[in-house]
Amino acid sequence: MDLLKELAVRSEKRRIGTGKREFLALQDEIEKALRAGYSVRSVWEYLFEQKLVSVQYQSFNYYVRLYGLRRKDIVARSSVELGDSRTERNEKKRRETNESKEKSPLQAGFTHNPVPKEDLL
Repeated sequence: MDLLKELAVRSEKRRIGTGKREFLALQDEIEKALRAGYSVRSVWEYLFEQKLVSVQYQSFNYYVRLYGLRRKDIVARSSVELGDSRTERNEKKRRETNESKEKSPLQAGFTHNPVPKEDLL
């Protein structure tokens, strides 16, 4: 019967959404660490060892993705803040490749001619 009492006490201590609240409380620090180049795994390991978060890595990683804290999201957000949006960068690349293709006479392409040049028979 002691087991049932222990389980009841444990279930009362842990409420749904606790991990999310812990993550949101540390969101700014987590973002700073990720901007500094630390991996999501190393940030989670440190916070978990210090008992600042109680969620497992899978949930922590889910929160990182949910709130847009992945490295590529942070970089994209930074570039938008600087005025260089992703579409502008893609447009520049597309123009550069088109210009390089136009300059190259070797890449004229294949044109099909159904009439042979000479009689092969």
